[in-house]
Amino acid sequence: MAQEITDKPEMKIIGKGAHSIVYIDPTNPNIIIKQNNSVSGDRGYLKRQQAGYETIERIKKSGYATGVQLPTVIETNEQDEVQTIKEQRISGQTFDDDGKLWDSLTENQKNNIAKQMATFLVAMHSAGEIRPAEKSIKTIFDKSKLHNSATDIINAYEGAMPQRLANKLLDAEQYLESTDVSDEFHVLTHKDLRVNNLMFDQETGQLSVLDFEMAGTDNIYRDFVAYASSSSMPWDYTRRVIAEYNAIQPRKYPLKINPEKVQNMLLYAIAHECSRNVTHEQNEQIPDEEKQKFFQDLITRINRLTGLDIATDNIKVFKKGISQLTQQGNTQISSAKNNNDITEKSRRKQ
Repeated sequence: MAQEITDKPEMKIIGKGAHSIVYIDPTNPNIIIKQNNSVSGDRGYLKRQQAGYETIERIKKSGYATGVQLPTVIETNEQDEVQTIKEQRISGQTFDDDGKLWDSLTENQKNNIAKQMATFLVAMHSAGEIRPAEKSIKTIFDKSKLHNSATDIINAYEGAMPQRLANKLLDAEQYLESTDVSDEFHVLTHKDLRVNNLMFDQETGQLSVLDFEMAGTDNIYRDFVAYASSSSMPWDYTRRVIAEYNAIQPRKYPLKINPEKVQNMLLYAIAHECSRNVTHEQNEQIPDEEKQKFFQDLITRINRLTGLDIATDNIKVFKKGISQLTQQGNTQISSAKNNNDITEKSRRKQ
């Protein structure tokens, strides 16, 4: 079996993920080599990457300006279990989960990035078939084995979720289930526009979009709510991109992205992503202090990525223990836990 590449002097690793390792070509610093991580046993890596390059070509032929810099493949190779790809190296740095790079940029740089991304999204969304979506984007979570609703997510934490976050989550679910889907279309999407797949060159001001292996036809809102939603760009970035996107009128279809829908979808997606593998048995073994820190970090992240500004001042109740949390008026979560049902009447009481 092929062994995982190690960071040897002649092969400088610049990126490593669950499915691949990226390093600089030792013979040419302007070329990167992407190799499947053979330890993960991912045999479909090369096929997905090749499909991604085909998607890039479709975008380039859409008739619209691409706006951003896109990867250029040089060659692909497969030998035994080792699958490798050579690409032209793109200058710049990827964004970070904490938003530090984004926050360090000037207003002009931020606006320029938003314009580049909006231009790219119009080109990509126009590069394939466009048809109305029959269901809300929320249905992407319906296949979860553990949690298919806001109540399930709340229950996963055994009543430990802060009340204000639980209320916001329930409100987001109700909004997404009742909102009009006439602005939702199935188009060609990237699906994974998160921080790791966006690169910015501060010297040239150029934004680049990477890794198209997940690209395909999906709900248009998928490009505003990334597959790995917890690693989304800050809300300040998202709102600027939406504003720029809505200002462009594509020839094929007039479309507006609803920022309120994106906010609610991001909240729901992040909460679901963080709880989808949590079982009641696992939850019972986590100390109160760890849960307190978890929710502090989670709310901070949600506020940064959604702009919803959920208050965190009630997190301190964890110091008195989870059993007393429900005794202090958290009836909404208690009702969800005991009855597995949240009615509109119980919502209004809060």
